[in-house]
Amino acid sequence: MKKTKKTFIALSLLFSFSLPSFALSWSGVIDNTTKFTENHDFSEPGLEQSNGVYLSLRTPLSKKGSLVFDAEALYKYNLKCAFKTNTSSFKNIVDCDLFRLSGLWKLGNGTLNFNAGRFFVNDSNGIVYNQISDGLLLSYAARKIDLKFYAGYTGLLNRMNVSMTENALVSEENDNFYRLCPQYIPVSIDFSYKTLFNKHILGIQGEAFFPLSEKLTQKTYGSLYLKGPVANFGSYDASFTLGVVKFEKIMLDAKADFNYFVSNGMITAGLEYLSSASDSMLAFTSITSRTVTNDSLFAGGIIPKVAYMYAKGKLYASVTGKGIIAMSDNNTKFHGIDASGTVVINVFSDLQISGILDAFIGFDEAKNASNYAATLKAALQF
Repeated sequence: MKKTKKTFIALSLLFSFSLPSFALSWSGVIDNTTKFTENHDFSEPGLEQSNGVYLSLRTPLSKKGSLVFDAEALYKYNLKCAFKTNTSSFKNIVDCDLFRLSGLWKLGNGTLNFNAGRFFVNDSNGIVYNQISDGLLLSYAARKIDLKFYAGYTGLLNRMNVSMTENALVSEENDNFYRLCPQYIPVSIDFSYKTLFNKHILGIQGEAFFPLSEKLTQKTYGSLYLKGPVANFGSYDASFTLGVVKFEKIMLDAKADFNYFVSNGMITAGLEYLSSASDSMLAFTSITSRTVTNDSLFAGGIIPKVAYMYAKGKLYASVTGKGIIAMSDNNTKFHGIDASGTVVINVFSDLQISGILDAFIGFDEAKNASNYAATLKAALQF
């Protein structure tokens, strides 16, 4: 695996130095993230500190700009401190999180989009696979249909910068700088019909993840999704995902959101169900880590939510409230309330600051799982 990684880096460097002399643009970002955490009785304060530098470049490879190469490299560190125990950990992280050759061409009555290399990949329902990935994406968009195909490999990604659910299976105490992610070959195909009842989108998506390690298991997902406008005052988004592990046990995720447009903002009401472990089913698990709730005890159940988003000028703000209803072994219990609020201000065109508050307030036996966090972020572009 080390030889494969070295070969990949060597080819990347060779390609970057052999780019033709078309217009080259570059930019950078310096960011800061400071997060304060507390437990249920405010007896275990913690601090998570991170600073990073990101450098990116972009250059067309054809005179008409139909073929483009772009890349981004980064360095950042993560510092975690637990004040009660007077312990800390410090991690350096380096990564190339974008290294892509992309093209866009007219084909028949639609357009063909080509992406190859390392770039961000996301599935249509935003549940299973949403992360940086190495691979090939082909998509065709016409007036009535969209068709996407993706195939890739996760084993060269940096698990210190890419959050996969099974990172813990391959992590080590001395993880630093660059450590490889779990090895999967992801393959997905997505077809959507965009003119159902003129304006609605109906889609079907299949995803398979083939493991290249004995620690991992094959996972297959099938999704059906539907979204569109509601008159001229709102919109909806609904999806149903069935997962199968080794073609033995199944897991389910179903969610629906309704959005109501208001002046300079939007109100959202939604509901999500995630299967819990039982004799016939598994707790729903995605490939990419996904924080559904800050309730550490939650392992399946129902999550209703209400959210409000406001955006005007240089200000963006949102607040979300969720009820956590845990379901396991035929028992249904209300664990508590998960709340979060975010404010983002674009101070200047190149400076953005934001603040985030998160809280899970647990009830009864979930009371000790309560936790609180306040995060301050800043990003400066140059």
